[in-house]
Amino acid sequence: MSAITPNLKVGLSVPPDLPPQHQITTARFFEALGFDHIWNADHLLVPEGSPCYDPWTLMGPMAMKTKRVTLGPGVTDPHRHHPAVLAQRLATLDQLSKGRMILGLGSGEAMNLEPYGIPWTERRVRKTSEFLTVLRGLLDSDEPFTFQGDFYQLKRARLAVRPFQNRHIPIYMAALGPMMQKLAGKKADGWLPTVIPPQFYQDYFEPMAEAARKAGRDPAAFPKVANVVAAMDTDGTTTTEEILNVLRPLSGVLVWPPVMERLGYEFNPPPEAQSSYLEVNPCDLDSLTRYWELQRWIPEEIIKEIVVHGGPDEIIEECHRFAQAGATEIVLVLASLDPLGALIRIAHEVLPRVTGRPPTLLARILGRLTGPLIRRGVLKRRFPPPVNVCMDELPEAFRD
Repeated sequence: MSAITPNLKVGLSVPPDLPPQHQITTARFFEALGFDHIWNADHLLVPEGSPCYDPWTLMGPMAMKTKRVTLGPGVTDPHRHHPAVLAQRLATLDQLSKGRMILGLGSGEAMNLEPYGIPWTERRVRKTSEFLTVLRGLLDSDEPFTFQGDFYQLKRARLAVRPFQNRHIPIYMAALGPMMQKLAGKKADGWLPTVIPPQFYQDYFEPMAEAARKAGRDPAAFPKVANVVAAMDTDGTTTTEEILNVLRPLSGVLVWPPVMERLGYEFNPPPEAQSSYLEVNPCDLDSLTRYWELQRWIPEEIIKEIVVHGGPDEIIEECHRFAQAGATEIVLVLASLDPLGALIRIAHEVLPRVTGRPPTLLARILGRLTGPLIRRGVLKRRFPPPVNVCMDELPEAFRD
């Protein structure tokens, strides 16, 4: 086991298909376990057909029920919100959370736009650039702001609500394409890419770093997020086949063609599987069927390449590899047959060796209590039920 360089920040995404009240409880639970960031999916539709609750509504009570974690959409897009409306939401939530909001922003996906008549393919980079300019112009000053662009025109507009203590709300961009990376280097505050193996992580960041340098910015100051897909084996009995069964429905999200090609695999799906997560329209049966076929077609070898399968040591080592490649923050994608057991073991055993902080009181208590339950398979259930039981049975001091 190599020495671990601590001080990484570690976050999780709230499972978006949970009922709204359970999402709020889960956010509190994640904070009590010691995580630093809580991300909320911003979708109108997903290919799986599960509910998509509005994250902006949910982040209000999350902000009120938590005290330390940062909150943000992971990620939203510039097409469904006017930048002035989004600026108002961000500033309001920043007031509620006392300065803990962060914005994750990407160029969007067809599933959230095309069924509703919102154009997606038309000049996405240009629109995102204007969106950022207007958003920053409204958030960063209460002076009247004028802007004349192709998509937005503002005449002496100002935002009446200010971010908490007039802070600069960070914007992390989900940029992988060359044009979006250049834009992120010029205008974003951080990088929130999709799943990239650690050996390619710095290479993918370099175009963004180059654009930042040309704009007179220091790329070393950029927070950089790495997604770590963690299939923790909590009791030593999980087989690779079982892990693949869990991950197969996520493969279209986790596996991106350029990454496959960098790993030496040809991205040449058959005609019936010509689709992608960005392009799929869940309202169109033909489009959805092609996406399902793509998930079945993606080779097992590539899934194994991007997933950490093992115990705490393997997850810690993967976080260390990303830190060596330049990542400053980790988002864990939990893909375990025992999600609650994995979450508790990560909080108790992984976070201290990655963040440099001791486990929280709740993580220590649950880490000691759940060992026998993990070995018996009691926790191999889909939360929220175990999470809510844990939260409801804890003393008030632990929950708050």
